[in-house]
Amino acid sequence: MSEIMIAKLEISMPEKLWIAELSKKYPDITFEILSILPTEKMVGNALIKFNGSNLDHLVTEIKAHPSSIELHLISDSTNSKILNVKTNDPWLLISIIKSEIILKMPVLVKNGIAKWEVLAPQEKIGKLKKLLDEKQIKFELKSIMKYKEEPQLTEKQSQVLDQAVKLGYYEIPRKITLTELAAQLNLAKSTLSGILRRIDKRLIQNR
Repeated sequence: MSEIMIAKLEISMPEKLWIAELSKKYPDITFEILSILPTEKMVGNALIKFNGSNLDHLVTEIKAHPSSIELHLISDSTNSKILNVKTNDPWLLISIIKSEIILKMPVLVKNGIAKWEVLAPQEKIGKLKKLLDEKQIKFELKSIMKYKEEPQLTEKQSQVLDQAVKLGYYEIPRKITLTELAAQLNLAKSTLSGILRRIDKRLIQNR
């Protein structure tokens, strides 16, 4: 069984796509692709979140763009909108399907550049790169390494860490001593010390 790799790429989205053109036109707006699914006719069908100002103008331009074929407003607030947009050039979707990689969501798009984080055996990441080359899509491989599951804190450790941060244990100088924190958490000082050591170890491993 091939080892799973995690790769980070920055991809220049094709100029004819609305998201490439408008993310350059509105650099202060955050574009986040939350999910993307195939339709029967292989149209790109995406759920996209926008954060920023001038969002009504942006929606109007998406509707009018030749690459946008259908749009539905899912969520609307003053500085945030979520849209379901169908695009007639599903290059993103086709590349994912053909290469059989897993694309982590959300995908951030800024100034026409999409930041991808993908999981797959190395040969499938190689296939993705080949597909992008064949489509003459510019991209930069920022990093690739063996995937390992990030260590997670237990529920108890998370609770202790939240309180330690909230009460100033990690500030310099400390606002609360280990003894005082143990009293606040109703724990023995030695027990709390052990929990904090395990938290520190896990956080260091996660760097």
